[in-house]
Amino acid sequence: MSASYNPIKLFQQLGASLIEAGVFIIVISIIAGSLLIPIMTIKNMPGQIANSQALELAKGRMEVWIKQKHIQGYSSAQTDPCSSSSTGVCQVLSGFNVNTSTTTFDSDPDITEITIEVTGDGYATLKTLIANDKDE
Repeated sequence: MSASYNPIKLFQQLGASLIEAGVFIIVISIIAGSLLIPIMTIKNMPGQIANSQALELAKGRMEVWIKQKHIQGYSSAQTDPCSSSSTGVCQVLSGFNVNTSTTTFDSDPDITEITIEVTGDGYATLKTLIANDKDE
């Protein structure tokens, strides 16, 4: 003889499972929502985009400066290659200012510290050391 079919007992078993599943879904939704809101807020902040642009401007200016040193020698690295031109790679985006400075590093005339600071809508600072190759 086969086992008897009891729909009430089956409904009680499924009901407990459905309630547990519903509670699980609600708890996971609350946790996921509380984590995603701050992440999306930080990701879409306008300041982050402006700071990225400022960093790209500083990196571009630094690359020009280092290439100038490789092409024209160490003495040319004492001045900003973009100080006399604001076109081409030296062009600054609207809303940004680029300030550059050079200092002798640790009182050694053969080592120059270059600082590039971008201000305005975003902010970035890059520093590097350039050394005088004695073979020049």
